[in-house]
Amino acid sequence: MSVVLVLAGDLAPAIAANPLRKVTNVSLSPTLTNEFYLTATNITTSINGTNVKVLVYMDDPPAGGGAPPGIPGPLIEATVGQTIICHFKNKLTNNIEGATVHWHGIELDNDSDGTAVTQDTIFNGHTYVYKFIVPRAGLFWYHSHMIPGTTTFGGMYGPIIVRDSYETSLIASNILASTNNTFPLVLSDISFTNGVVGKVVNGTNYSLNSLIQICENISLGEAPGMANFTWCGPAGRPGDVVLVNGVVPKLVSNFIPCFPTPTTNSTPIFYIGRNQRIRLQLFNASISRDFYLSLRYPCGGPGNTNLYHIGGQGGLLDYAVLDGGVQSGYDFRYNKGNIVIGTGMRSDVMFYSSANVGDVIRLLGNPLPTPPWSLSVSLPTDYPIAFFVVTNAASTNAPLVAGSPILAAVGAFTENLQLLNTNALIAPPLPSYGIKNGLITFENDTPSNANTNDYTPTGPTIGGYAATPLDGNSGYGSWPDVPHPPTALWARIGGVLQLAIANNTSQSMHPYHLHGFSMQPVSIYTSNLQTNLYNFPYNQFVDTYEIYPGQALVFRIKLEDRPIFADTATGGPVTTGVSAATGGGIGRWLMHCH
Repeated sequence: MSVVLVLAGDLAPAIAANPLRKVTNVSLSPTLTNEFYLTATNITTSINGTNVKVLVYMDDPPAGGGAPPGIPGPLIEATVGQTIICHFKNKLTNNIEGATVHWHGIELDNDSDGTAVTQDTIFNGHTYVYKFIVPRAGLFWYHSHMIPGTTTFGGMYGPIIVRDSYETSLIASNILASTNNTFPLVLSDISFTNGVVGKVVNGTNYSLNSLIQICENISLGEAPGMANFTWCGPAGRPGDVVLVNGVVPKLVSNFIPCFPTPTTNSTPIFYIGRNQRIRLQLFNASISRDFYLSLRYPCGGPGNTNLYHIGGQGGLLDYAVLDGGVQSGYDFRYNKGNIVIGTGMRSDVMFYSSANVGDVIRLLGNPLPTPPWSLSVSLPTDYPIAFFVVTNAASTNAPLVAGSPILAAVGAFTENLQLLNTNALIAPPLPSYGIKNGLITFENDTPSNANTNDYTPTGPTIGGYAATPLDGNSGYGSWPDVPHPPTALWARIGGVLQLAIANNTSQSMHPYHLHGFSMQPVSIYTSNLQTNLYNFPYNQFVDTYEIYPGQALVFRIKLEDRPIFADTATGGPVTTGVSAATGGGIGRWLMHCH
């Protein structure tokens, strides 16, 4: 379900057992530009002892010697203000939908966003060169945005880490964990049968896109003989196998009760000092799994198990925060000091390793209650995510507490958009092209457009419309012809909007994702906007946020402009060729449930 907003006017330590592979920067000015080559391709990789045919983004520099292909795609690192140039080529076989690169969360110029309303789909053998500037620090990720179910579930995703100028001094002053105590973890899941990725329904293994299409056909009464098909529920279930940095987490040890001695083939395993600040940069690249994470010490013994939220989607926070629990009368419905990361979301956290030398601290996943996490209720308890072995009694860092200064330690503070005046939405060019009140709604009702050709009911909708054409196009210059949905919002570049997204579904949590701009959460209301439930006590920027059923998120976005760098292409994709110092924020930007 998607709508459009239209505008006018070294952190992969060598001591890790499975470090992320880094993309090859071929730029002659690497401090100013990160230039690299990504190729979408099919490979066979071993997952838990089974050879599985997956889809990946491969580091593919012209001179050769790139990082070995695998899941996830290579880590892309950048600094604020750096220019990214990505030469993308599609070499996927049997990929009728084509592919792109969507730079999830980055505030780039419109033609580089990688969606069906900003560029043509890229078919096999065609290329596309993305060029943009990264303006904000944080944890981001990349994946295809052309009917993305099959490609993302099949392995086509990778992490992006953008640093700002404060990181070096914060590490040097022991505010942030050292480089050797910083661990990026890309969390995902997958299902496969006989080495083929997909989900089994009634004994048949289907790709995710096939399941989605079957669900749509059934809802339209166009699937004779499918009466016994279990609707589209299987498409929404989490995958069967958890991956962390592309490997299945497991602890192989010479077991001593409560104090296992891990062997070198335990995965993923990291070696840390005692009484140190340990930083985890967490990415959720799964299709439908919420990762509910907690720390566990040997035998459940003493130790600081809090995961302190220090940033993530929009850079570092001013002060460390403990998420969860009941705060200011609002129940987050999971334990305080734990972390929940919804699909497409990222979180930058630290913990304090108050354990003995030789201890193994475990990072574990668990199910979440339904409602509101209906898709994650059946997950196993205490499934492994990562293992941290305390190897030495290094000099200690100061313990972490809620309120420990992060950005504030160097006198920097996150911008507060509530201090700015807001602008009204502008009227759409035709009444059928958009809405005016700034309220976006997730619905479970039968779409009001069920009998039209432009929009077909595929399950949950935004405002009663399921705008499926926004997920793909036919290429060859067709992207401008993707229709405007009647749920579009229209605004002028340079303004500040206050919007609300309400979840009117009965039991399901929905992660709302905004392209092109970062949101600043203001408050949580009941979905009818009548009762204030919670006001956010700190400022942060996010691009994806989970909305509880029966509730609404009120947020602000600053519609800042940015330069346009002309993307280029060969083969089928048609580009505009525009290049200018301003106007990169103008265009169509998707908003959707992730």
